[in-house]
Amino acid sequence: MQSKLKDLAKGIIFSGKISDFHIKNLSSYPFIFFEDIEEVSLEHFVPDSLDIDMGKEIPFVTYRIQFKQNPRMDNLDKRIEAITNSVRTLLWENTQVNIIDGKTGKNIEEAYGQQPEQ
Repeated sequence: MQSKLKDLAKGIIFSGKISDFHIKNLSSYPFIFFEDIEEVSLEHFVPDSLDIDMGKEIPFVTYRIQFKQNPRMDNLDKRIEAITNSVRTLLWENTQVNIIDGKTGKNIEEAYGQQPEQ
C-alpha cells in the first residue's frame, strides 16, 4: 500500500496537479481527526519536481477549519500529529501541514492550545 501511495505521489509531481484521489483523501482528514466542524477549505502547493529535489521549495497543505462554538479540542497535539502524519503518508514526508482556525486566522495551536481536558 505504501508503495502505491508513493507512486501516486510521483504522478502528482509529473503532472503538476493533485489528483481527485488525493483531494478526496486530503479533504476527509479534518473530519476524521477533529470534531465540531462547520466548514473546511483546503489549499495546496506542489512545487516542480526539480525544486523539490534541490530543496528549493517544499509542498504544503493548508486547512482552514471553521469550528462550531466551543469545539472539543482535547488531545490537540495528538490530533495535529495524526493529520500531519496522514498528509505526509499520502504525499511526501517533508510536506508542510498548516491547520488554521477559520474564525481567528490563527494556527490551531494558538487558537485552541490552552483548553482544559474534557
